[in-house]
Amino acid sequence: MECAVVADNVAAPLPGRCAYFVERKKRYCKMVVGGGKAYCGEHANGDAGSDRKRISCPLDDKHTVYEDSLAKHLKKCNSKEKPKPLYYVKDINAGPDWDKNAVSDKVSLADYSREDMEQLLQKLKLAVKGLSLPHRESISTHPALHDALNDPKNGDFACKHLKQQASIVGNMASLDLLGSRRCVVEFGAGRGKLSHWIRTALQEAQDVHFLLVERSTTRFKVDGKNKGRDCTFERMQVDIQHLDLSKVPLLQEKRLPVVGVGKHLCGSATDLALRCLLERSSWSEDKDEEDSKDNVDDELPLRKTERGEGQAVAEWGGDWCAGVTVATVGDWCVHRPVLSSPLRLAALRGAELLPGAGLRGGRVPSFPAHVELGHVRHEQS
Repeated sequence: MECAVVADNVAAPLPGRCAYFVERKKRYCKMVVGGGKAYCGEHANGDAGSDRKRISCPLDDKHTVYEDSLAKHLKKCNSKEKPKPLYYVKDINAGPDWDKNAVSDKVSLADYSREDMEQLLQKLKLAVKGLSLPHRESISTHPALHDALNDPKNGDFACKHLKQQASIVGNMASLDLLGSRRCVVEFGAGRGKLSHWIRTALQEAQDVHFLLVERSTTRFKVDGKNKGRDCTFERMQVDIQHLDLSKVPLLQEKRLPVVGVGKHLCGSATDLALRCLLERSSWSEDKDEEDSKDNVDDELPLRKTERGEGQAVAEWGGDWCAGVTVATVGDWCVHRPVLSSPLRLAALRGAELLPGAGLRGGRVPSFPAHVELGHVRHEQS
């Protein structure tokens, strides 16, 4: 259907569409209107003849609601805070308390004097000298992704991610982390593609379950393709910082060893994921006294035990964490800089890079500490 062109080359609204002119976009709103109405719900205030007033929703000012229907709307508004799940424990993986006010003031680099910048650069160079840790590159692949890697329909972008996923799955196989009776926890799951390929590689395995941790909603998820009679594919919308795995109902019921995986986690998320996996050695804080006798002391070192079929599985706390495979892309997400990780705060204090020691806030480099537990650091771009 064509639009009539009016003054200033602006198309008139289509029949049945909103008559509100959006000044910022220099066009009319394209929302469909109700029968006999000239404006859509969001722009109903533009109708001088309307006897109903629209106001901003108190839960989210990005949308409006009829004032006389506010009480009804608040009961079903998508922005309404949802009840916290059992496994939500605020800041459980954030580490010790720290003074947030110490890094609250953000200062632009342009506000620093040349002398301040030179002093800061010297401290950074000195700190970097102590970070020459040995790095073993391990680029692998796995037969489960052979067909997808050789599919001509997959372009360069898709192939890049497939190669990364194949390398992670291949490294998991070399670490004996692919097998029956375990629960794979994917941190920063997104669409769930990494778990999908791990599931594909474990087609013959039994009693394998997947928990996909992602703090935001995701479109085009692949969860539905992987649900089976003997496989749980459960998504948990929670920040890693607040996730207590020992309170997840599936893990409490199954008591299976946990394998933590992640692809393209930033430094802060990697730190949080490692704390989530390694700092608890019991399934629940509410276990009865008899079960608590079987707990292994948290200070016991990591050890190897032999499981069926000669599989060597690294265990922590007896039956908790079987292994970790994480692909880290960088120490800091540029679009979401965070200073609240205690591990990086300790490193910054040690290098005298926190406020009061030559740096007054803003974006600073980070030096996250990583725990080696079958941890393959794969950095293929």
